[in-house]
Amino acid sequence: MVVPTKCSLYYKEMNSSLTPTNEPQVVKELIKVIENNTKMNIIYPYDTFKNNMDKGLLYYKADHHWTQKGSFIGYNLLINKIKEKYPNIQANKESDYNISYNDHKKGYNSQYNLLKLNNEKVFDVKYQTYSYKDFTSRTSKNITLSKNPSLLKYHYAYKNAPNKQRVMLLGDSFGLDLTMFLSYTFKNVVELFANLPNGNEYENFNMKHFEDEIKKYKPDILIICLSESGINRLNYLYRKDYDKEKEQ
Repeated sequence: MVVPTKCSLYYKEMNSSLTPTNEPQVVKELIKVIENNTKMNIIYPYDTFKNNMDKGLLYYKADHHWTQKGSFIGYNLLINKIKEKYPNIQANKESDYNISYNDHKKGYNSQYNLLKLNNEKVFDVKYQTYSYKDFTSRTSKNITLSKNPSLLKYHYAYKNAPNKQRVMLLGDSFGLDLTMFLSYTFKNVVELFANLPNGNEYENFNMKHFEDEIKKYKPDILIICLSESGINRLNYLYRKDYDKEKEQ
């Protein structure tokens, strides 16, 4: 799953003088090339997001990440794709969650902190959040697999899940909310979260970094979730020349 950037959808809201970026068209063309030359299936929810912009904020005003509402839309697109192979998969419904509203002032807030804003009214908005009604039946373990380069492992087990497939997700921070929904859909879900600061993609997003955990877990479904601005990281997954470059 390639998650569109906020500026590709909300450029007018961010700055009325901004013109549309050509990034969505470039990504769509790139996806065609990938799908025509590999067995990968790529979900790019740009058009769906564009059609749902009037139904609530899909990205945080003070952050570049998608909201839980945006993530839930992405989750449903992902489940529909999975159903092509596993037609009996059952997805969570919105009614399975308690819906509340949060101002998200204490979340990632990367842009909020960067701009050193102090509770400006422009950010006084409530975002729709999801809390699973049967959340007590899910257990979780968090493990630091590697500190440098950073790799965290989140393992969720939900005994009342409607689906038995073992799911693993690799990705950046956009995968975190997606895993929240997946972890109540399947009995076992593992996320490998690679911290991806600019300039460290080689070390952090290389299959050598993930392969031991993948082989050990043996997932039925393997998902890669990246932001649109990080799609180039797919280029590093199987870079065989990385070790040679590192030595030079």
